[in-house]
Amino acid sequence: MPRTWFKESCCAQVLMEMTPEMAEGHRLIVRYFALRNTDTRVTCVRGGTHGPNSKHPQGNAVDYGFQGQNAIANREAIGDGLRECLNEGCPNNGCSKVFDVVPEITHWHVEYDPK
Repeated sequence: MPRTWFKESCCAQVLMEMTPEMAEGHRLIVRYFALRNTDTRVTCVRGGTHGPNSKHPQGNAVDYGFQGQNAIANREAIGDGLRECLNEGCPNNGCSKVFDVVPEITHWHVEYDPK
């Protein structure tokens, strides 16, 4: 059964510091990976070093580390899948796309960013 892992400096308690919107996004991401029988690895919520416009300090961004060579090789496609999962139904249900997914060198950066 797939599990959610946390980097040493990122414990489960930090997830409680997410905004409700980002927490819902996290739930969808865990489900996305679970349906693919893949663990989820949270590497950063509020901690770490980020740019001046980062959404991490407000609890509106989470970094998810790559799990295995398949994830690294398919980081763009998986990023597209995460983006679709998080923004499903938009704009048909009247919402705007509110989650950005950015595949970076070592992780996916996911942020709640209403337009």
